[in-house]
Amino acid sequence: MSDNDNKQQIAETFLLGMRTHDWSVLRKLMTSDIVWTLPGHSRISGEARGIDAVIERSRIIVSYGLTFDLKHILFGFEGVALFLHSTATHEGKILDEHLATVCRLRGDRICTIDTYLSDPEMVNVFFVKAPTDMDQRADYTAPGAGMGRRAFGRSAIAVAAGASLSRSIPGQQRSGATNIVLVHGAFADGSSWSKVIPLLERKGFTVTAVQNPLTSLADDVATTRRLLEQQTQPTILVGHSYAGFVITEAGNVPNVTGLVYISSYGPAEGESHDDVVKRFAPPSGISAIRLDEEGFLWIQRAKFHEAFVHDVDPAQARILAAVQKPVAKKCFGTQVGIPAWKAKPSWFLVSTEDRLVNPDLERFMAKRMGATTVEVRSSHASPVAHPVQVADLIAKAANRG
Repeated sequence: MSDNDNKQQIAETFLLGMRTHDWSVLRKLMTSDIVWTLPGHSRISGEARGIDAVIERSRIIVSYGLTFDLKHILFGFEGVALFLHSTATHEGKILDEHLATVCRLRGDRICTIDTYLSDPEMVNVFFVKAPTDMDQRADYTAPGAGMGRRAFGRSAIAVAAGASLSRSIPGQQRSGATNIVLVHGAFADGSSWSKVIPLLERKGFTVTAVQNPLTSLADDVATTRRLLEQQTQPTILVGHSYAGFVITEAGNVPNVTGLVYISSYGPAEGESHDDVVKRFAPPSGISAIRLDEEGFLWIQRAKFHEAFVHDVDPAQARILAAVQKPVAKKCFGTQVGIPAWKAKPSWFLVSTEDRLVNPDLERFMAKRMGATTVEVRSSHASPVAHPVQVADLIAKAANRG
């Protein structure tokens, strides 16, 4: 094993210990006199000296429900740096932080950890100080004011300057998943997966369908992430139609190992639904959509069959029309952030007879994502019209197909 391979293994094991709360793993990685410094004046800030203090800090951090999305590993002469994106919601407060954790090594063990934050004030607010926290301990020293963004930039440059190699995390490596989370699109709810769910369950998966409010992209992402937090095993996240935007945002959590887009959208950073649909001519079914006085979009009932589910028998189409769930128009104008498919493998089912999303737009987005793609002669409602093909693609994404 090369020196950099060894450093990468140490970095990934450190992150695994944090994600799984395996303190015995972390203890084996650290020297007894390890020191961890972290800027700011929150309950986790300052200098934690010794392995017990470092483990205690780790326990506090993960107790807030943080996710750790690894972006890069950088290798230096004396150690290794992890560039991370951490997110969490706790007691109504939201954390969305980019950070660098620099681990210096003594032999094969971490002897110092220096963490650099992009927004120390956000961390201060999120990890609010309590009177009985770590700063009262003899092995813990609180620092002065936190580092600002410029200081973070200088530190990051210094880390990069000392690095011998930067290695991106291989997002296209597949890992087996036991859980499937299905996210419905516009004009539908979780029951739109009713034909797909039993097929996946027969393959041995634990399947959960989200019931999103369709009131805003942020609301839908938050609802989806709440369900993802309940998944204790690796999970494939699947989105139909508008839910492509939802899973692109919500999929940036560690337990999601792959994304599947079904007759859907795969937006890039900064794109909204209203942006991407301008790339190709609108399909014929768009004319069936109307806007009500409250700002919600509906498919006219008389046109629902032809626009949404033309390859489903009329009786079933009438039921789908009767239970359709409207979507707030503002959902379509909201831009997405960093797309999960940039760092995770993706699969895409193109509906070649889609009358609500131009099939050429689906092909364009699938190619841009580098997704494994299949085409099915289907209406927009492929989970209803072609559940076998949909389930097969999801199973392949989970390495069970």
